[in-house]
Amino acid sequence: MRLPCSQGHSVVVAPHIGVIHKPSSITNKNIVNKLKYSTYSYLLTLRNHTNPRIFLLRFIRVFLYAIVLLPTKPQAAFGKFYGVFIYLKNRT
Repeated sequence: MRLPCSQGHSVVVAPHIGVIHKPSSITNKNIVNKLKYSTYSYLLTLRNHTNPRIFLLRFIRVFLYAIVLLPTKPQAAFGKFYGVFIYLKNRT
């Protein structure tokens, strides 16, 4: 039996359990947001699971790489800068 979902997805009731995931086609349509959140998540994970020296090296690397990307891929660079900014804003 197929049931409608409020977000437009189909939910099917069957005697066995299974999930079918179709990758999003909009992932690469907004590069800035994609890289903003992935950079923020990366920095947060590093802060929580590595020592401070490794974190600092990776943080500098992310920031410098964003600078390198500016001339050729400005959207990607701004996404990384926004991710760094969100991390710095939300760190405790």
